Amino acid sequence: MNTRKAKIQKIIAMLLVFVITMANFAVVGGEVIAYAIETVQTNNKNVEIAAYFENSDGETVTTIDKAINQTDLKLKMDVTVRDEDGLGGYFEGTLKVEDANFKMKDKDEISIRVDAGNTETIEKEIEYLETDILTEEYLNKESKVVINGTYKNSEGEYEISGETKVSVNWKTPEETQAILASKLLTNKEYQIGEENKRIVQLLVGSKLSNNAYPVRNTVIRVEVPEGAEEVKVHKRTTDATNGDKELNEESYTYENGILTITLENSGEEISWNKNAQDILVVTYEYPEGTDLSGTEINLNSTITTYDGKELTAETATNIEEEIDGIVTSSIVAGEAEIYKGKIYSGEERIYNT
Repeated sequence: MNTRKAKIQKIIAMLLVFVITMANFAVVGGEVIAYAIETVQTNNKNVEIAAYFENSDGETVTTIDKAINQTDLKLKMDVTVRDEDGLGGYFEGTLKVEDANFKMKDKDEISIRVDAGNTETIEKEIEYLETDILTEEYLNKESKVVINGTYKNSEGEYEISGETKVSVNWKTPEETQAILASKLLTNKEYQIGEENKRIVQLLVGSKLSNNAYPVRNTVIRVEVPEGAEEVKVHKRTTDATNGDKELNEESYTYENGILTITLENSGEEISWNKNAQDILVVTYEYPEGTDLSGTEINLNSTITTYDGKELTAETATNIEEEIDGIVTSSIVAGEAEIYKGKIYSGEERIYNT
């Protein structure tokens, strides 16, 4: 008898599991679809809100990866007013996004009215929201969808508030490429101190196409033709990678015929300049009489973005002719002396250089 009772209890338990499982599914057009979106209750059990996206497979999700230049991403928001107690009524209020890394394209706040026993779905296109202070966390931020308003039924009027959350992880656009260019600036012998030296200089430019996404770091590798006595790097700007931070000797190394330049975009706040590139001058110094005619200098770069994408580029420069590209300057005072009396009296003195 106990065995028969145990079997009945086991069957009932299996049926309960089946019913609970099927409660999470709906049959549409003969297909079983799982709902991944949870409806969030507000401060009143009769008013609920849900926010979500549709991914490329048509599934509803609360977290989505999208290219930062995406223009057709849509946020969907469901507002449900229940009438299980037969009190009727309606909700009237607003929906808006707060503390977000995206914005709704046409307006910041949406007005909505929903009668009891109904669900209204609002669909709005969204886009990346620019910020003055950019951090890595901002690019993958959890954002709030907030509901506020008034719910009225036959028993009274109630102030409604509530929120739900969605996340957009902004990614590097698929079409983004690394761009690397170089040209010969200088190839000539000059007097350096008491000796003559051949100076060769390359102008190197690097960036992402359209500066499409924040750069974590840029590594540029440049060949050094054999025989160089000294190799140096000077920057004109590193705006494309790190907002033109200072370049020092620790930013580059020369080993086994390869000069490696590393530009870092680190810290709590990260730089992202849209109309910029990194421009560097690489200088080689050779003994007098060195002939580098016909030498090809190869370069390659790896740009790593803040979403971990590595983009590479290559280029080359030929040394074909002598070029006098060195810029020199001198400072000449407009006058050589100032009277002591004017110094002692503290009189202002304008001078030109």
